[in-house]
Amino acid sequence: MARRLLRRFSIGAGVHRNVGIADVVISGGGIVGSALACALGKSSAMRDKRLVLLEASSENASLPQPGDRYGNRVSALTPATIQFLKDVDAWETICSTRMKSFRTMHVWDSCSEARIEFDSKSVSDLPYMGCIVENRVILGALRRCLRNVETVENCQVNLVEKSPREVQLSSTGNEQLKARLLIGADGANSTVRKAIEGGKHYSKSYHQTAVVATLHFAEEIENETAWQRFLPTGPIALLPLSDTSSSLVWSTSPSHAQSLLQLPEDSFVDSVNSAFSDNVRNQSLPSRAVQALRSLNQSDHESVCKYPPSILRVDEGSRASFPLALYHGSTYVNDRIALVGDAAHRIHPMAGQGLNLGFGDAIALAKVIAEAAENGEDLGSEFYLRRYERERLRRVVPVMASIDALNTLFSTSNSALALVRGVGLQFTDMIAPLKTLIIKTAAS
Repeated sequence: MARRLLRRFSIGAGVHRNVGIADVVISGGGIVGSALACALGKSSAMRDKRLVLLEASSENASLPQPGDRYGNRVSALTPATIQFLKDVDAWETICSTRMKSFRTMHVWDSCSEARIEFDSKSVSDLPYMGCIVENRVILGALRRCLRNVETVENCQVNLVEKSPREVQLSSTGNEQLKARLLIGADGANSTVRKAIEGGKHYSKSYHQTAVVATLHFAEEIENETAWQRFLPTGPIALLPLSDTSSSLVWSTSPSHAQSLLQLPEDSFVDSVNSAFSDNVRNQSLPSRAVQALRSLNQSDHESVCKYPPSILRVDEGSRASFPLALYHGSTYVNDRIALVGDAAHRIHPMAGQGLNLGFGDAIALAKVIAEAAENGEDLGSEFYLRRYERERLRRVVPVMASIDALNTLFSTSNSALALVRGVGLQFTDMIAPLKTLIIKTAAS
């Protein structure tokens, strides 16, 4: 492996070490930053370029061993993301470690029991809707695919100064670098973003907290379904990890999340089972409207009202939580600076699209950088970077707006909104071509 490794520099306080000029510096060695580094390092157009990846920690991105417990942070990878991982030679490592594909997805509403089922079989060339992979497995696989990339550990940007020909960086490790192009992949609190128009962005809190955990079933099943139910406080989802376990993502109020974390394990399991299985048996207007729609669909029978398997236990120590918020940068690029992943945008996890959008950023940015290199142009040229921004805005903004609207629509028990969403959900389930279009869009 032609991986050039920069040692972690041990330099006295106040002393700076100049480690030269790089063509591209990626600040942030997480999943999206590492994915972009892999793509650039593999590009034939970038072989004579100096690529540097700054990692905020020195933690080894080791892959789990057989029998190790599952991590509680997982992602649902779309077929488009999986193809990218294949292209950079990371997918084989992921498959040989552990992953779980899912073929169907069941979504239903707690207030009316309106439901929709997506099945990859409705799309001829789609073997599955996606794959659930632990974030640490994705990162570990990507780190093993780095080629022609220098890495600096325990290092992140804390000061950026621009000039017409380069960006000068000072880091927390007392290193100084100059870059033709600086890429911020340093997350929601991005230091690099602050160098672009002062880090202006739109943000809002959802006043929700996501509770995550690893859950185990009472018996082994053919676990190929992702389950999601919309509750008035937020969605709850089960994502398959194996034939005996799934990952929980429960978005709820901060106070409820705190109580869930403090419950004894048996009580927590009971709460999860109840959240998925408690029936709504009222005769409200939303429920009656949904029942009327079902009566029009001759293929719809009560037998298709499926529910997830019963949970038996939760992995000790796997429960955790994190706050949910939306934000979007006022711009993704400036002269010699570009943002990817959470540094540029962050969305609600209800549709599992956050990381996939970040991979889309990496794919699009790597493409324009390689094109600039092939044409002998300045890699930091704003002309090329704006092309990346325009392409990603066309993809990210509609997804962000749709998910934000869905979260607002479903995270309420208001009767009028419950009627709209119940009828809409059930009506969509009755139109096969529309469901197929949704599946194809989500897979891209």
